[in-house]
Amino acid sequence: MKVGLKLWSTNQQYIKPALDLYEKELFHYIELFVEPHSESFLILWKPLRIPFVLHAPTAYTGLNFSDSRLFETNLSLISTVDAYYRSLNPAFIIFHPGISGEIDETIRQLIAVKQRYPQLFHVGLIENKPKIGLKKEKCIGYSPQQIDRLMSEAGMGFCLDFGHAICAAAAEGCFWKDYVNSFIDLHPKMFHLSDGHVGSILDEHLHFGSGDFDITWILSMLSDNDIVSLETKKDNVNDLNDFNRDVNAIKRIFL
Repeated sequence: MKVGLKLWSTNQQYIKPALDLYEKELFHYIELFVEPHSESFLILWKPLRIPFVLHAPTAYTGLNFSDSRLFETNLSLISTVDAYYRSLNPAFIIFHPGISGEIDETIRQLIAVKQRYPQLFHVGLIENKPKIGLKKEKCIGYSPQQIDRLMSEAGMGFCLDFGHAICAAAAEGCFWKDYVNSFIDLHPKMFHLSDGHVGSILDEHLHFGSGDFDITWILSMLSDNDIVSLETKKDNVNDLNDFNRDVNAIKRIFL
């Protein structure tokens, strides 16, 4: 399993501890969340000899493909993602489908943006969402059926977020392992993983062992070559000790 460290593009305080952990082979790549208009921080990330995956801004930071009023704003935010893409040559770029809108609009915008940035979307992945967001909003892309449609009509790959799938299963009243298996059938190219509570409709991003997800079962779905970003929360703004503990917790199960 190829483990990824999730950071934000403005997280310059984590660069040194990240380098230390990378030299110790604790993780294999950085998944970098591109904050809006953060091009000035590229100079910090470009010299690192670490592979990257990018995560585009989300609706909470302004990028919402499901809202027809935001198309021009979305294009502006994608231009920042494109700057990071051209500098860091990421393996993938992950996009959220949007909130409080319609899937038809998400598909329309994805196709339109893809026409303007074909190289960027060549490595684009759509990520599944909980049915209900942290602010109780309706999310697009919460079900296997919606993700299948987004993939086929917008021509994108898929990033499976296990926590989001489990939250959506709770909101739908489905057995979560069956729900996850339906997403697995869509052949994800990479994964997001954290702990949480089965039965909760809200995503929690807990450290491993702090929730009741069957992490052993989840890891049994993965192979040595699968790409998995750990999305557990960070408790300290100055070090990555909690990430270190989470990786070791995963390794004790996976190996």
